[in-house]
Amino acid sequence: MRAPQARLQAALTEEGNPQLRDGNLRATTTAVDLLVRVAPKGDETRRLQQALNDRRAQVSTERAAFADLLRGEYRKVLESAAPLVDAGRASPRPLFYAACSRAALSLTAAPDGQAALVDDARCLFARATAQGASFARDETHISPAILSVLKPR
Repeated sequence: MRAPQARLQAALTEEGNPQLRDGNLRATTTAVDLLVRVAPKGDETRRLQQALNDRRAQVSTERAAFADLLRGEYRKVLESAAPLVDAGRASPRPLFYAACSRAALSLTAAPDGQAALVDDARCLFARATAQGASFARDETHISPAILSVLKPR
């Protein structure tokens, strides 16, 4: 690879990685599109493309989970978020949505199953908040009863 092309590839990779980490999919897509033109078969090109595709899939799952949460389809939220949550790859949002779903299910559960659901909900909520995310905007759409399970006074 020629030196200018190698420098351009390095610059695009350096630009794409932090953009992806920050969740800026539009900027990452632009960097990947340019990288494909410069080094279509490069290892960094393939790696960044795969990371971008993985993040897009995660965002799609997060959006679907939030829509299900708003519709009150709590079990569906848990099913869709489970692969991310169980694999430990979940960003804070799916953890929060799963926590809300567990909390909601605890409100209507039989007394003998309620405590386990509450414990699970609080554990998921703790994992989500430990990552430093704010859910203030999401919480405006969540029932106060659900939030009270997650945040006992």
